[in-house]
Amino acid sequence: TACGGSIRLLSAPFRMGICPHCQADLRCGSAPPLSSEAFTRAQRQWRDLEFLLLPQSWERTRSLETVLAAGTAFERTRRQTRQSANQVGAQTGILSAGIRAVERGSVGLAGAQFMRYVHYADYLSVSLEQMFTDGLAHYAPFPETFTREQRLEAQLTQAVVHLQSTGQPIDDSTLRVWTGFSLKTLHRHPATHAVLRRLETEALDNRERMLLEQVETAIRLQQAQGKPAYRKDISQKTGVSTRSLKTYPRVHERLNSLNRRSPDEKPTRMLRCEQTLLTQAQQVIKAFLEEGQPVTQERVAAALGLSLAHLHRAYPKVMALLKQSRTLHATQTDQMLLTQAEAAVQQFHAEHQVVTRKAVARCLGIHVNTLSRYPQVCDYLKTVCDEEFARQKNARVDKVACALDALQAQTHASILTQAVICNKAGFNESAARHHPELKAMMMPLLEAQQAQQRQQLLQRVNEAVATLNQQGKKVSMPAVSQLVGRSLANLRDYPEIVERVRQARLDRRDAYESQLLALIEQAVPQLETADQPLTQKAICTVMGISPNTLRYYRRAKAAVDAIASQYHRECHTPWQDRYRSPD
Repeated sequence: TACGGSIRLLSAPFRMGICPHCQADLRCGSAPPLSSEAFTRAQRQWRDLEFLLLPQSWERTRSLETVLAAGTAFERTRRQTRQSANQVGAQTGILSAGIRAVERGSVGLAGAQFMRYVHYADYLSVSLEQMFTDGLAHYAPFPETFTREQRLEAQLTQAVVHLQSTGQPIDDSTLRVWTGFSLKTLHRHPATHAVLRRLETEALDNRERMLLEQVETAIRLQQAQGKPAYRKDISQKTGVSTRSLKTYPRVHERLNSLNRRSPDEKPTRMLRCEQTLLTQAQQVIKAFLEEGQPVTQERVAAALGLSLAHLHRAYPKVMALLKQSRTLHATQTDQMLLTQAEAAVQQFHAEHQVVTRKAVARCLGIHVNTLSRYPQVCDYLKTVCDEEFARQKNARVDKVACALDALQAQTHASILTQAVICNKAGFNESAARHHPELKAMMMPLLEAQQAQQRQQLLQRVNEAVATLNQQGKKVSMPAVSQLVGRSLANLRDYPEIVERVRQARLDRRDAYESQLLALIEQAVPQLETADQPLTQKAICTVMGISPNTLRYYRRAKAAVDAIASQYHRECHTPWQDRYRSPD
Protein backbone atom coordinates (compact mmCIF):
# COMPACT_ATOMS: atom_id res chain seq x y z
CA THR A 1 0.00 0.00 0.00
CA ALA A 2 0.98 3.68 -0.09
CA CYS A 3 1.66 3.68 3.63
CA GLY A 4 4.07 0.76 3.26
CA GLY A 5 1.93 -1.83 5.09
CA SER A 6 1.02 -5.23 3.83
CA ILE A 7 -2.54 -6.46 3.42
CA ARG A 8 -3.36 -9.93 4.70
CA LEU A 9 -5.28 -12.22 2.42
CA LEU A 10 -7.93 -12.90 5.04
CA SER A 11 -8.64 -10.30 7.73
CA ALA A 12 -11.53 -9.40 9.98
CA PRO A 13 -13.45 -7.28 9.43
CA PHE A 14 -13.05 -7.74 5.70
CA ARG A 15 -13.35 -4.48 3.66
CA MET A 16 -12.85 -4.22 -0.05
CA GLY A 17 -10.66 -1.39 -1.41
CA ILE A 18 -9.75 0.11 1.96
CA CYS A 19 -6.27 -0.10 3.51
CA PRO A 20 -6.59 -1.68 6.96
CA HIS A 21 -3.67 0.48 8.21
CA CYS A 22 -4.24 4.05 6.94
CA GLN A 23 -7.88 3.70 5.80
CA ALA A 24 -6.92 5.09 2.36
CA ASP A 25 -8.81 4.24 -0.83
CA LEU A 26 -6.75 1.66 -2.65
CA ARG A 27 -8.37 2.52 -5.98
CA CYS A 28 -6.65 5.90 -5.97
CA GLY A 29 -3.18 4.36 -5.71
CA SER A 30 -1.06 2.78 -8.48
CA ALA A 31 0.38 -0.75 -8.25
CA PRO A 32 3.96 -1.41 -9.43
CA PRO A 33 4.22 -3.86 -12.35
CA LEU A 34 4.89 -7.51 -11.44
CA SER A 35 7.65 -9.62 -12.88
CA SER A 36 6.73 -12.40 -15.28
CA GLU A 37 7.38 -15.02 -12.62
CA ALA A 38 5.34 -13.19 -9.97
CA PHE A 39 2.55 -12.58 -12.49
CA THR A 40 2.41 -16.26 -13.37
CA ARG A 41 2.31 -17.19 -9.70
CA ALA A 42 -0.43 -14.65 -9.02
CA GLN A 43 -2.53 -15.96 -11.91
CA ARG A 44 -2.08 -19.53 -10.65
CA GLN A 45 -3.13 -18.52 -7.13
CA TRP A 46 -6.14 -16.61 -8.55
CA ARG A 47 -7.28 -19.71 -10.45
CA ASP A 48 -6.73 -21.84 -7.34
CA LEU A 49 -8.92 -19.52 -5.27
CA GLU A 50 -11.55 -19.48 -7.99
CA PHE A 51 -11.47 -23.32 -8.12
CA LEU A 52 -11.78 -23.66 -4.36
CA LEU A 53 -14.55 -21.05 -4.00
CA LEU A 54 -16.71 -22.40 -6.80
CA PRO A 55 -18.97 -25.37 -5.93
CA GLN A 56 -17.59 -28.79 -6.90
CA SER A 57 -19.32 -32.13 -7.36
CA TRP A 58 -17.24 -33.85 -4.69
CA GLU A 59 -17.84 -31.35 -1.89
CA ARG A 60 -20.92 -33.06 -0.42
CA THR A 61 -19.99 -36.77 -0.44
CA ARG A 62 -16.24 -37.07 -1.11
CA SER A 63 -14.74 -34.08 0.64
CA LEU A 64 -12.55 -36.13 2.98
CA GLU A 65 -11.42 -38.44 0.18
CA THR A 66 -10.56 -35.37 -1.93
CA VAL A 67 -8.29 -33.99 0.79
CA LEU A 68 -6.58 -37.38 1.14
CA ALA A 69 -6.19 -37.62 -2.64
CA ALA A 70 -4.68 -34.12 -2.82
CA GLY A 71 -2.23 -35.01 -0.04
CA THR A 72 -1.20 -38.14 -1.96
CA ALA A 73 -0.65 -36.01 -5.08
CA PHE A 74 1.54 -33.61 -3.08
CA GLU A 75 3.63 -36.50 -1.75
CA ARG A 76 3.94 -38.09 -5.20
CA THR A 77 5.11 -34.82 -6.75
CA ARG A 78 7.63 -34.31 -3.94
CA ARG A 79 9.03 -37.80 -4.40
CA GLN A 80 9.37 -37.19 -8.13
CA THR A 81 11.70 -34.29 -7.30
CA ARG A 82 13.67 -36.71 -5.03
CA GLN A 83 13.28 -34.51 -1.95
CA SER A 84 12.44 -35.50 1.59
CA ALA A 85 9.87 -33.80 3.81
CA ASN A 86 12.67 -32.27 5.89
CA GLN A 87 14.31 -30.74 2.80
CA VAL A 88 11.03 -29.20 1.63
CA GLY A 89 10.35 -27.87 5.13
CA ALA A 90 13.80 -26.26 5.27
CA GLN A 91 13.24 -24.51 1.90
CA THR A 92 9.68 -23.31 2.59
CA GLY A 93 10.03 -22.52 6.30
CA ILE A 94 7.33 -25.05 7.17
CA LEU A 95 7.99 -27.69 9.81
CA SER A 96 8.38 -31.23 8.52
CA ALA A 97 5.36 -32.21 10.65
CA GLY A 98 3.31 -29.64 8.71
CA ILE A 99 4.51 -31.09 5.39
CA ARG A 100 3.45 -34.59 6.49
CA ALA A 101 0.11 -33.26 7.76
CA VAL A 102 -0.62 -31.80 4.30
CA GLU A 103 0.42 -35.03 2.55
CA ARG A 104 -1.71 -37.19 4.86
CA GLY A 105 -4.79 -34.93 4.68
CA SER A 106 -4.81 -34.28 8.43
CA VAL A 107 -6.99 -31.17 8.17
CA GLY A 108 -8.13 -31.52 11.77
CA LEU A 109 -4.62 -30.76 13.01
CA ALA A 110 -2.93 -27.40 13.27
CA GLY A 111 -0.24 -28.49 10.84
CA ALA A 112 -2.51 -28.69 7.75
CA GLN A 113 -3.30 -24.98 7.38
CA PHE A 114 -4.54 -23.46 4.14
CA MET A 115 -1.52 -21.17 3.71
CA ARG A 116 0.78 -24.16 4.00
CA TYR A 117 -1.09 -25.75 1.09
CA VAL A 118 -0.48 -22.52 -0.85
CA HIS A 119 3.24 -22.30 0.05
CA TYR A 120 3.75 -26.01 -0.63
CA ALA A 121 2.14 -25.66 -4.10
CA ASP A 122 4.25 -22.54 -4.89
CA TYR A 123 7.43 -24.38 -3.92
CA LEU A 124 6.58 -27.30 -6.18
CA SER A 125 5.47 -24.88 -8.99
CA VAL A 126 2.08 -26.58 -9.23
CA SER A 127 -1.48 -25.38 -8.72
CA LEU A 128 -3.89 -26.52 -6.05
CA GLU A 129 -6.42 -27.27 -8.79
CA GLN A 130 -3.92 -29.63 -10.42
CA MET A 131 -3.18 -31.37 -7.10
CA PHE A 132 -6.89 -31.94 -6.36
CA THR A 133 -7.67 -33.06 -9.92
CA ASP A 134 -4.69 -35.43 -10.23
CA GLY A 135 -5.28 -36.76 -6.73
CA LEU A 136 -8.88 -37.66 -7.49
CA ALA A 137 -7.83 -39.26 -10.79
CA HIS A 138 -5.37 -41.61 -9.10
CA TYR A 139 -6.97 -42.01 -5.67
CA ALA A 140 -9.01 -45.17 -5.04
CA PRO A 141 -10.39 -45.59 -1.53
CA PHE A 142 -9.91 -49.01 0.03
CA PRO A 143 -12.49 -50.79 2.19
CA GLU A 144 -12.07 -50.19 5.89
CA THR A 145 -11.86 -53.96 6.44
CA PHE A 146 -8.54 -54.10 4.52
CA THR A 147 -5.48 -54.95 6.58
CA ARG A 148 -2.16 -53.15 6.14
CA GLU A 149 -0.85 -55.93 3.90
CA GLN A 150 -3.98 -55.84 1.72
CA ARG A 151 -3.72 -52.05 1.37
CA LEU A 152 -0.05 -52.34 0.36
CA GLU A 153 -0.89 -55.01 -2.20
CA ALA A 154 -3.73 -52.92 -3.67
CA GLN A 155 -1.52 -49.81 -3.85
CA LEU A 156 1.29 -51.77 -5.48
CA THR A 157 -1.09 -53.31 -8.03
CA GLN A 158 -2.56 -49.91 -8.91
CA ALA A 159 0.93 -48.44 -9.29
CA VAL A 160 2.04 -51.28 -11.59
CA VAL A 161 -1.09 -50.97 -13.76
CA HIS A 162 -0.59 -47.20 -14.06
CA LEU A 163 3.10 -47.51 -14.95
CA GLN A 164 2.40 -50.20 -17.54
CA SER A 165 -0.44 -48.21 -19.10
CA THR A 166 1.69 -45.05 -19.34
CA GLY A 167 4.78 -46.89 -20.59
CA GLN A 168 6.95 -45.84 -17.66
CA PRO A 169 9.77 -48.12 -16.38
CA ILE A 170 8.93 -50.22 -13.35
CA ASP A 171 11.93 -49.91 -11.06
CA ASP A 172 12.75 -49.02 -7.47
CA SER A 173 12.40 -45.28 -7.91
CA THR A 174 9.06 -45.32 -9.78
CA LEU A 175 7.50 -47.81 -7.37
CA ARG A 176 8.68 -45.75 -4.41
CA VAL A 177 7.11 -42.63 -5.96
CA TRP A 178 3.74 -44.17 -6.82
CA THR A 179 3.31 -46.33 -3.70
CA GLY A 180 5.09 -44.19 -1.12
CA PHE A 181 7.08 -47.17 0.17
CA SER A 182 10.54 -48.58 -0.53
CA LEU A 183 11.16 -52.03 -1.97
CA LYS A 184 12.56 -53.13 1.41
CA THR A 185 9.20 -52.37 3.04
CA LEU A 186 7.25 -54.10 0.25
CA HIS A 187 9.42 -57.23 0.46
CA ARG A 188 8.53 -57.69 4.13
CA HIS A 189 4.96 -58.81 3.38
CA PRO A 190 4.27 -62.10 1.53
CA ALA A 191 1.57 -60.66 -0.74
CA THR A 192 3.62 -57.69 -2.00
CA HIS A 193 6.75 -59.84 -2.11
CA ALA A 194 4.96 -62.23 -4.49
CA VAL A 195 3.97 -59.30 -6.75
CA LEU A 196 7.56 -58.01 -6.83
CA ARG A 197 8.92 -61.49 -7.61
CA ARG A 198 6.45 -61.79 -10.48
CA LEU A 199 7.55 -58.40 -11.82
CA GLU A 200 11.22 -59.43 -11.57
CA THR A 201 10.52 -62.68 -13.43
CA GLU A 202 8.64 -60.85 -16.17
CA ALA A 203 11.40 -58.26 -16.45
CA LEU A 204 14.07 -60.95 -16.69
CA ASP A 205 12.05 -62.82 -19.31
CA ASN A 206 11.65 -59.62 -21.33
CA ARG A 207 15.37 -58.86 -21.13
CA GLU A 208 16.21 -62.39 -22.21
CA ARG A 209 13.75 -62.22 -25.12
CA MET A 210 15.15 -58.88 -26.29
CA LEU A 211 18.73 -60.15 -25.94
CA LEU A 212 17.86 -63.30 -27.89
CA GLU A 213 16.52 -61.15 -30.71
CA GLN A 214 19.77 -59.15 -30.72
CA VAL A 215 21.79 -62.38 -30.80
CA GLU A 216 19.75 -63.73 -33.73
CA THR A 217 20.30 -60.45 -35.58
CA ALA A 218 24.05 -60.62 -34.95
CA ILE A 219 24.18 -64.26 -36.13
CA ARG A 220 22.35 -63.41 -39.37
CA LEU A 221 24.71 -60.49 -39.93
CA GLN A 222 27.77 -62.72 -39.48
CA GLN A 223 26.36 -65.36 -41.80
CA ALA A 224 25.49 -62.74 -44.42
CA GLN A 225 29.13 -61.64 -44.40
CA GLY A 226 30.29 -65.24 -44.78
CA LYS A 227 31.98 -65.29 -41.36
CA PRO A 228 31.61 -67.86 -38.56
CA ALA A 229 29.48 -66.72 -35.61
CA TYR A 230 31.72 -67.07 -32.58
CA ARG A 231 30.79 -66.05 -29.06
CA LYS A 232 33.31 -63.24 -29.07
CA ASP A 233 31.82 -61.70 -32.21
CA ILE A 234 28.26 -62.00 -30.86
CA SER A 235 29.37 -60.36 -27.61
CA GLN A 236 30.95 -57.41 -29.43
CA LYS A 237 27.90 -56.81 -31.63
CA THR A 238 25.36 -57.04 -28.79
CA GLY A 239 27.51 -55.15 -26.27
CA VAL A 240 27.11 -57.91 -23.67
CA SER A 241 30.06 -59.83 -22.22
CA THR A 242 30.37 -63.56 -22.85
CA ARG A 243 30.02 -64.19 -19.13
CA SER A 244 26.71 -62.30 -19.05
CA LEU A 245 25.45 -64.22 -22.10
CA LYS A 246 25.84 -67.47 -20.14
CA THR A 247 23.43 -66.24 -17.45
CA TYR A 248 20.48 -66.38 -19.91
CA PRO A 249 19.52 -70.04 -20.51
CA ARG A 250 17.89 -69.61 -23.94
CA VAL A 251 20.72 -67.44 -25.23
CA HIS A 252 23.32 -69.87 -23.87
CA GLU A 253 21.58 -72.82 -25.50
CA ARG A 254 21.33 -70.98 -28.83
CA LEU A 255 25.07 -70.22 -28.83
CA ASN A 256 25.89 -73.83 -27.89
CA SER A 257 23.79 -75.18 -30.74
CA LEU A 258 25.46 -72.70 -33.08
CA ASN A 259 29.03 -73.74 -32.19
CA ARG A 260 28.29 -77.45 -31.81
CA ARG A 261 29.63 -79.48 -34.72
CA SER A 262 29.18 -83.11 -35.64
CA PRO A 263 32.20 -85.28 -36.55
CA ASP A 264 31.14 -85.24 -40.21
CA GLU A 265 31.54 -81.46 -40.33
CA LYS A 266 35.25 -81.55 -39.46
CA PRO A 267 37.65 -80.50 -42.16
CA THR A 268 39.21 -83.32 -44.14
CA ARG A 269 42.72 -82.23 -43.15
CA MET A 270 41.83 -82.58 -39.46
CA LEU A 271 40.48 -86.09 -40.05
CA ARG A 272 43.65 -87.14 -41.88
CA CYS A 273 45.82 -85.65 -39.13
CA GLU A 274 43.81 -87.42 -36.42
CA GLN A 275 44.11 -90.77 -38.25
CA THR A 276 47.88 -90.31 -38.57
CA LEU A 277 48.20 -89.48 -34.85
CA LEU A 278 46.04 -92.49 -33.99
CA THR A 279 48.38 -94.81 -35.91
CA GLN A 280 51.46 -93.26 -34.30
CA ALA A 281 49.91 -93.57 -30.82
CA GLN A 282 49.22 -97.28 -31.39
CA GLN A 283 52.84 -97.83 -32.47
CA VAL A 284 54.15 -95.94 -29.41
CA ILE A 285 51.99 -98.01 -27.04
CA LYS A 286 53.13 -101.22 -28.69
CA ALA A 287 56.79 -100.20 -28.37
CA PHE A 288 56.35 -99.39 -24.67
CA LEU A 289 54.75 -102.77 -24.05
CA GLU A 290 57.55 -104.64 -25.85
CA GLU A 291 60.18 -102.77 -23.84
CA GLY A 292 58.31 -103.33 -20.57
CA GLN A 293 57.98 -99.61 -19.89
CA PRO A 294 54.87 -98.15 -18.21
CA VAL A 295 52.19 -96.95 -20.61
CA THR A 296 50.74 -93.62 -19.45
CA GLN A 297 48.92 -90.79 -21.18
CA GLU A 298 51.70 -88.34 -20.46
CA ARG A 299 54.41 -90.61 -21.95
CA VAL A 300 52.39 -91.33 -25.10
CA ALA A 301 51.54 -87.62 -25.59
CA ALA A 302 55.19 -86.68 -25.09
CA ALA A 303 56.23 -89.29 -27.67
CA LEU A 304 53.74 -87.76 -30.15
CA GLY A 305 55.08 -84.26 -29.43
CA LEU A 306 51.71 -82.85 -28.30
CA SER A 307 50.14 -81.85 -24.99
CA LEU A 308 47.25 -83.68 -23.38
CA ALA A 309 45.13 -80.50 -23.47
CA HIS A 310 45.61 -80.16 -27.23
CA LEU A 311 44.78 -83.83 -27.81
CA HIS A 312 41.67 -83.56 -25.65
CA ARG A 313 40.48 -80.46 -27.53
CA ALA A 314 41.24 -81.43 -31.13
CA TYR A 315 41.58 -85.23 -31.41
CA PRO A 316 38.93 -87.15 -29.46
CA LYS A 317 39.77 -90.53 -31.03
CA VAL A 318 43.42 -90.25 -29.97
CA MET A 319 42.31 -89.20 -26.50
CA ALA A 320 40.00 -92.22 -26.27
CA LEU A 321 42.95 -94.48 -27.15
CA LEU A 322 45.06 -92.81 -24.45
CA LYS A 323 42.31 -93.42 -21.89
CA GLN A 324 42.36 -97.08 -22.88
CA SER A 325 46.11 -97.04 -22.42
CA ARG A 326 45.58 -95.85 -18.83
CA THR A 327 43.57 -99.01 -18.15
CA LEU A 328 46.26 -101.03 -19.89
CA HIS A 329 48.93 -99.38 -17.75
CA ALA A 330 46.97 -100.21 -14.59
CA THR A 331 46.71 -103.87 -15.64
CA GLN A 332 50.40 -103.94 -16.48
CA THR A 333 51.31 -102.42 -13.11
CA ASP A 334 48.99 -104.85 -11.33
CA GLN A 335 50.73 -107.83 -12.93
CA MET A 336 54.18 -106.46 -12.13
CA LEU A 337 53.28 -105.80 -8.46
CA LEU A 338 51.76 -109.29 -8.22
CA THR A 339 55.08 -110.84 -9.21
CA GLN A 340 56.94 -108.70 -6.66
CA ALA A 341 54.37 -109.51 -3.95
CA GLU A 342 54.79 -113.26 -4.52
CA ALA A 343 58.56 -112.93 -4.19
CA ALA A 344 58.18 -110.87 -0.97
CA VAL A 345 55.82 -113.48 0.55
CA GLN A 346 58.27 -116.30 -0.25
CA GLN A 347 61.06 -114.32 1.41
CA PHE A 348 58.92 -113.81 4.57
CA HIS A 349 58.21 -117.53 4.71
CA ALA A 350 61.89 -118.37 4.34
CA GLU A 351 62.78 -115.98 7.19
CA HIS A 352 59.82 -117.19 9.31
CA GLN A 353 58.35 -113.72 9.52
CA VAL A 354 54.69 -112.77 9.75
CA VAL A 355 53.10 -111.89 6.40
CA THR A 356 50.91 -108.74 6.56
CA ARG A 357 49.61 -106.29 3.95
CA LYS A 358 51.62 -103.46 5.48
CA ALA A 359 54.85 -105.50 5.43
CA VAL A 360 54.34 -106.51 1.79
CA ALA A 361 53.51 -102.90 0.78
CA ARG A 362 56.70 -101.75 2.51
CA CYS A 363 58.70 -104.26 0.45
CA LEU A 364 56.99 -103.07 -2.77
CA GLY A 365 57.80 -99.44 -1.92
CA ILE A 366 54.18 -98.21 -1.96
CA HIS A 367 51.63 -97.22 0.66
CA VAL A 368 49.33 -99.90 1.96
CA ASN A 369 46.23 -97.93 0.82
CA THR A 370 47.58 -97.91 -2.75
CA LEU A 371 47.15 -101.71 -2.94
CA SER A 372 43.37 -101.21 -3.32
CA ARG A 373 43.99 -99.97 -6.90
CA TYR A 374 45.29 -103.35 -8.01
CA PRO A 375 42.69 -106.17 -7.82
CA GLN A 376 45.07 -109.10 -8.49
CA VAL A 377 47.48 -108.01 -5.75
CA CYS A 378 44.58 -107.46 -3.31
CA ASP A 379 43.11 -110.92 -3.95
CA TYR A 380 46.50 -112.61 -3.62
CA LEU A 381 47.39 -110.83 -0.36
CA LYS A 382 43.93 -111.56 1.06
CA THR A 383 44.42 -115.28 0.44
CA VAL A 384 47.96 -115.26 1.88
CA CYS A 385 47.00 -113.18 4.94
CA ASP A 386 43.99 -115.39 5.66
CA GLU A 387 46.20 -118.48 5.55
CA GLU A 388 48.77 -116.75 7.78
CA PHE A 389 46.05 -115.74 10.23
CA ALA A 390 44.68 -119.29 10.37
CA ARG A 391 48.17 -120.69 10.90
CA GLN A 392 48.89 -118.21 13.72
CA LYS A 393 45.55 -119.00 15.30
CA ASN A 394 46.25 -122.73 15.29
CA ALA A 395 49.72 -122.13 16.71
CA ARG A 396 48.30 -120.05 19.56
CA VAL A 397 45.70 -122.68 20.32
CA ASP A 398 48.38 -125.40 20.45
CA LYS A 399 50.58 -123.35 22.79
CA VAL A 400 47.68 -122.68 25.17
CA ALA A 401 46.71 -126.37 25.15
CA CYS A 402 50.26 -127.36 26.04
CA ALA A 403 50.37 -124.72 28.80
CA LEU A 404 47.11 -126.03 30.29
CA ASP A 405 48.36 -129.60 30.29
CA ALA A 406 51.62 -128.55 31.97
CA LEU A 407 49.82 -126.54 34.68
CA GLN A 408 47.39 -129.34 35.43
CA ALA A 409 50.25 -131.87 35.70
CA GLN A 410 51.96 -129.86 38.42
CA THR A 411 51.35 -131.28 41.89
CA HIS A 412 51.49 -128.00 43.76
CA ALA A 413 50.07 -125.75 41.12
CA SER A 414 49.27 -122.14 41.99
CA ILE A 415 45.92 -120.52 41.38
CA LEU A 416 45.17 -120.53 37.65
CA THR A 417 44.33 -117.19 35.98
CA GLN A 418 44.34 -115.93 32.41
CA ALA A 419 47.62 -114.11 33.06
CA VAL A 420 49.29 -117.28 34.44
CA ILE A 421 48.14 -119.38 31.49
CA CYS A 422 49.21 -116.73 28.92
CA ASN A 423 52.63 -116.35 30.55
CA LYS A 424 53.07 -120.12 30.55
CA ALA A 425 52.19 -120.22 26.84
CA GLY A 426 54.62 -117.38 26.07
CA PHE A 427 51.99 -114.72 25.32
CA ASN A 428 51.23 -111.34 26.76
CA GLU A 429 48.69 -111.13 29.58
CA SER A 430 46.19 -109.36 27.25
CA ALA A 431 46.29 -112.16 24.64
CA ALA A 432 43.07 -113.70 25.97
CA ARG A 433 41.21 -110.40 25.42
CA HIS A 434 42.37 -110.03 21.82
CA HIS A 435 41.91 -113.67 20.80
CA PRO A 436 38.46 -115.08 21.68
CA GLU A 437 39.48 -118.66 20.82
CA LEU A 438 42.09 -118.63 23.61
CA LYS A 439 39.58 -117.35 26.14
CA ALA A 440 37.14 -120.09 25.11
CA MET A 441 39.82 -122.71 25.89
CA MET A 442 40.68 -121.20 29.27
CA MET A 443 37.16 -120.52 30.58
CA PRO A 444 36.09 -124.18 31.36
CA LEU A 445 39.21 -124.78 33.47
CA LEU A 446 38.96 -121.39 35.19
CA GLU A 447 35.25 -121.84 35.90
CA ALA A 448 35.88 -125.32 37.37
CA GLN A 449 38.64 -123.91 39.55
CA GLN A 450 36.44 -121.03 40.64
CA ALA A 451 33.60 -123.41 41.53
CA GLN A 452 36.01 -125.52 43.60
CA GLN A 453 37.28 -122.41 45.39
CA ARG A 454 33.74 -121.30 46.15
CA GLN A 455 32.93 -124.72 47.56
CA GLN A 456 36.01 -124.68 49.76
CA LEU A 457 35.20 -121.18 50.97
CA LEU A 458 31.62 -122.20 51.76
CA GLN A 459 32.94 -125.16 53.77
CA ARG A 460 35.22 -122.86 55.76
CA VAL A 461 32.26 -120.56 56.42
CA ASN A 462 30.23 -123.50 57.74
CA GLU A 463 33.09 -124.40 60.08
CA ALA A 464 33.28 -120.77 61.29
CA VAL A 465 29.53 -120.72 61.94
CA ALA A 466 29.79 -123.98 63.92
CA THR A 467 32.67 -122.54 65.94
CA LEU A 468 30.68 -119.40 66.80
CA ASN A 469 27.71 -121.50 67.86
CA GLN A 470 29.89 -123.66 70.13
CA GLN A 471 31.42 -120.58 71.71
CA GLY A 472 28.01 -119.00 72.18
CA LYS A 473 28.97 -115.96 70.19
CA LYS A 474 26.79 -114.01 67.80
CA VAL A 475 26.87 -115.24 64.21
CA SER A 476 27.52 -112.26 61.92
CA MET A 477 29.39 -111.45 58.72
CA PRO A 478 32.22 -109.58 60.50
CA ALA A 479 32.74 -112.50 62.91
CA VAL A 480 32.77 -115.04 60.04
CA SER A 481 35.13 -112.78 58.04
CA GLN A 482 37.60 -112.71 60.91
CA LEU A 483 37.58 -116.51 61.34
CA VAL A 484 37.77 -117.27 57.58
CA GLY A 485 40.51 -114.70 56.86
CA ARG A 486 38.66 -112.94 54.08
CA SER A 487 37.55 -109.33 53.97
CA LEU A 488 33.94 -108.47 54.56
CA ALA A 489 33.60 -107.01 51.04
CA ASN A 490 35.02 -110.20 49.53
CA LEU A 491 32.56 -112.41 51.40
CA ARG A 492 29.63 -110.29 50.30
CA ASP A 493 30.54 -111.04 46.67
CA TYR A 494 29.31 -114.62 47.30
CA PRO A 495 25.49 -114.73 47.64
CA GLU A 496 25.51 -118.29 48.99
CA ILE A 497 27.80 -117.27 51.86
CA VAL A 498 25.58 -114.31 52.76
CA GLU A 499 22.55 -116.61 52.71
CA ARG A 500 24.36 -119.22 54.85
CA VAL A 501 25.23 -116.65 57.54
CA ARG A 502 21.69 -115.30 57.51
CA GLN A 503 20.24 -118.77 57.90
CA ALA A 504 22.63 -119.50 60.79
CA ARG A 505 21.45 -116.36 62.55
CA LEU A 506 17.81 -117.38 62.05
CA ASP A 507 18.54 -120.86 63.42
CA ARG A 508 20.28 -119.33 66.42
CA ARG A 509 17.30 -117.02 66.96
CA ASP A 510 14.79 -119.89 66.73
CA ALA A 511 16.79 -121.93 69.26
CA TYR A 512 16.90 -119.03 71.71
CA GLU A 513 13.17 -118.42 71.29
CA SER A 514 12.49 -122.09 72.02
CA GLN A 515 14.49 -121.69 75.25
CA LEU A 516 12.35 -118.66 76.13
CA LEU A 517 9.18 -120.68 75.63
CA ALA A 518 10.53 -123.37 77.99
CA LEU A 519 11.37 -120.71 80.57
CA ILE A 520 7.82 -119.32 80.31
CA GLU A 521 6.35 -122.75 81.03
CA GLN A 522 8.61 -123.06 84.10
CA ALA A 523 7.86 -119.52 85.32
CA VAL A 524 4.06 -119.92 85.46
CA PRO A 525 3.95 -122.78 88.07
CA GLN A 526 6.61 -121.02 90.10
CA LEU A 527 4.53 -117.82 90.30
CA GLU A 528 1.36 -119.72 91.10
CA THR A 529 3.10 -121.57 93.93
CA ALA A 530 4.39 -118.30 95.37
CA ASP A 531 0.92 -116.76 94.93
CA GLN A 532 2.38 -114.04 92.74
CA PRO A 533 0.41 -112.25 89.95
CA LEU A 534 0.82 -113.68 86.49
CA THR A 535 1.70 -110.38 84.83
CA GLN A 536 4.10 -109.76 81.97
CA LYS A 537 6.61 -108.07 84.26
CA ALA A 538 6.48 -110.88 86.86
CA ILE A 539 6.97 -113.57 84.21
CA CYS A 540 9.93 -111.69 82.63
CA THR A 541 11.49 -111.19 86.10
CA VAL A 542 11.37 -114.93 86.79
CA MET A 543 12.79 -115.58 83.29
CA GLY A 544 15.60 -113.06 83.91
CA ILE A 545 14.91 -110.86 80.88
CA SER A 546 13.46 -107.41 80.27
CA PRO A 547 9.88 -107.07 79.03
CA ASN A 548 11.22 -105.06 76.09
CA THR A 549 13.15 -108.13 74.95
CA LEU A 550 9.88 -109.88 74.15
CA ARG A 551 9.30 -107.47 71.27
CA TYR A 552 11.95 -109.26 69.23
CA TYR A 553 10.45 -112.73 69.75
CA ARG A 554 6.89 -112.98 68.52
CA ARG A 555 6.08 -116.50 69.76
CA ALA A 556 7.40 -115.81 73.28
CA LYS A 557 5.54 -112.50 73.44
CA ALA A 558 2.32 -114.12 72.26
CA ALA A 559 2.63 -116.82 74.99
CA VAL A 560 3.27 -114.25 77.75
CA ASP A 561 0.43 -112.00 76.50
CA ALA A 562 -1.99 -114.95 76.54
CA ILE A 563 -1.13 -115.83 80.19
CA ALA A 564 -1.23 -112.18 81.34
CA SER A 565 -4.51 -111.39 79.56
CA GLN A 566 -6.25 -114.36 81.15
CA TYR A 567 -4.99 -113.33 84.60
CA HIS A 568 -6.16 -109.68 84.25
CA ARG A 569 -9.65 -110.67 83.06
CA GLU A 570 -10.14 -113.22 85.83
CA CYS A 571 -8.88 -110.89 88.59
CA HIS A 572 -10.58 -107.78 87.16
CA THR A 573 -7.44 -105.71 87.41
CA PRO A 574 -7.16 -102.19 85.91
CA TRP A 575 -5.40 -103.78 82.94
CA GLN A 576 -8.38 -105.91 82.01
CA ASP A 577 -9.56 -103.38 79.38
CA ARG A 578 -6.24 -103.72 77.61
CA TYR A 579 -6.63 -107.49 77.38
CA ARG A 580 -10.39 -107.55 76.77
CA SER A 581 -11.64 -110.56 74.84
CA PRO A 582 -12.48 -109.86 71.19
CA ASP A 583 -16.03 -111.22 71.60
